[in-house]
Amino acid sequence: MMIEINYFINVLIGGLVVGFIYALTALGITIIYGILQIPDFSHGNRYMLGAYAGFLAASIAGNMLEISYIAAILAAVAVSALVGVLSYLLVYRRLLDAPHITSFIAAIGLLMLLEGFALAVFGPRYQHIHTPFDYMVLVGALRISAQRLVILLSSIATIAFLFYFLKRTITGIALEAVAQSPIGARLVGINTDKITLIAFAIAGALAGFAAALIAPITLVYPIMGAELNLKAFVICVVGGLGNIPGAIAGGLVLGIVESIYGGYFDIRWKNLVAFGILVAILILKPEGLFGKKERRA
Repeated sequence: MMIEINYFINVLIGGLVVGFIYALTALGITIIYGILQIPDFSHGNRYMLGAYAGFLAASIAGNMLEISYIAAILAAVAVSALVGVLSYLLVYRRLLDAPHITSFIAAIGLLMLLEGFALAVFGPRYQHIHTPFDYMVLVGALRISAQRLVILLSSIATIAFLFYFLKRTITGIALEAVAQSPIGARLVGINTDKITLIAFAIAGALAGFAAALIAPITLVYPIMGAELNLKAFVICVVGGLGNIPGAIAGGLVLGIVESIYGGYFDIRWKNLVAFGILVAILILKPEGLFGKKERRA
């Protein structure tokens, strides 16, 4: 009986770990959607480029795992944020007055461009970021991976800081104001272009941080961003597009469902089951778990 309980707790922790990674990535998509009202399909590849930046930084830093892993995290966050800023400056800002379908197509093109770049530079091989937390922690009779605990605690702290930033700082309040009404924000003197730039930087930084946290477990490879991208959009739809609490809840739900089904049934079908639950949620609540119904005229 104790073995079964310990196994369930480990499966649940695994689901929370993956769920928080999904949530951090989905938060970036949610923030950008809240500002520009466009689905940024290139976001997943900022996650991928951040992972590769972390791998290169860790390789350069050498064999001291503590230093190399810190370097990997900093590099991943910086590069992903930079790619986010450049994506806005070079692509999305030029399409602000264009139909949304144009930005949508541009996002898909950017996704393919970044993925092709990674494949050309790094090749199809899997890479690994070494971590100083490659050991087990004993909690009572339960053995938990230290890296998983780091992911859980770091994700919770990051999300808490994001909420503080959005609710308690001038820039965060301005960001929410732009998301609610760009025209109204401009009328009260908010520089919407600058705020949008900051939103892309934050979204990219979240993706890079998530990539550096999970890379020691899942490895680094060119299509990792595309795989996560689809799930991140699923999460955003389930939680309600543009809804930050919804993105967090959706990520945790998807991660836990995948982990429990893969742990107790057939791991090959976990994605099918997870997406099946998405369809069921959207049938029952088309606006998403935290979304609001739009009134029809």
